Amino acid sequence: MRRGSKALIAPALALVVGCGSGGSTVAKQKKQKNLLDRPVSVEALEGPVTLTSVNQRWSGARAQTRVNLPIKKGRDGQGWSSSEWLRAESQRIKMRFSVSGREHLSEVLPQKNLLAGVALVCDGWSVQNPKKGQGIQVDFRFVNYPARARAEFNTDLEHLAEVERFLRFNVMAVTRADEMLSPTATAVGSAAASATRAVAPAPSSPPPPRERGLRITRAAAEPESARPGESIVLAITYEVSSGDGSSVAVREVRVLAKGPNRLAEFEETVDRLPGTYTSRQTINVPASASAGFYSYQATVGLGELSDQYSAIFEVR
Repeated sequence: MRRGSKALIAPALALVVGCGSGGSTVAKQKKQKNLLDRPVSVEALEGPVTLTSVNQRWSGARAQTRVNLPIKKGRDGQGWSSSEWLRAESQRIKMRFSVSGREHLSEVLPQKNLLAGVALVCDGWSVQNPKKGQGIQVDFRFVNYPARARAEFNTDLEHLAEVERFLRFNVMAVTRADEMLSPTATAVGSAAASATRAVAPAPSSPPPPRERGLRITRAAAEPESARPGESIVLAITYEVSSGDGSSVAVREVRVLAKGPNRLAEFEETVDRLPGTYTSRQTINVPASASAGFYSYQATVGLGELSDQYSAIFEVR
């Protein structure tokens, strides 16, 4: 049963349109060559940005493309198909996005454009010339397809913070790696494994209690593109375990934004038995909504556990 269900902002106002300037950005960029559709965020980051720090945030993390990426070139000698060098308006950063295993991506790479909303996992950041710190690149693998991807940048480690900001806010929506969901579970598991290697448990020892668990496997806006006046369903699919088989209270939070502007938030608490669930909430796109890409961030919480997943949809 659902308890304490509430929407912090009414569904009819889900896409607040007080950011009209966002609608003109795309029109201006169409006149220029090889520009991505999104402005670079200038959000400040705490602490120094190094290869170690970005790999702590990105390695193993789930990512999702925010925009269509034009993969125009054919395969090179190593099997990679690439875009032209893409840049952000008024920025010196340029990026080339490539895929390996293109023959497996026809479903998400029609008309030579890798679609927005495609899920990947980040394998890590590196540089092509470690001695000089030149040629930043980020490697990914596709979640649902036997293919790989790589983002290459035309700059060196001196501009790593700017590169990460550009990739994170303009190109990819990123959530933390699954193993970061419950830090204590990893520690307990490691300790238990060490104890097993050192001393075999007595046959009469009871099995250790199962721990609570929570993980989002998918979040999506359905459909991924809509016109003002139409409806969009915000879906979350997640797995939940109570540890003892009992029902638990799970918080479901949906946040809508356009660029850096947070537009709406919906929250409800739902009683769940252990299992996999898909939760859906329908919103209406206002008739006055500005065109462009919007982000949808889903969060589920169980006590101190929580997990997040992001998706992108377009208002045409």
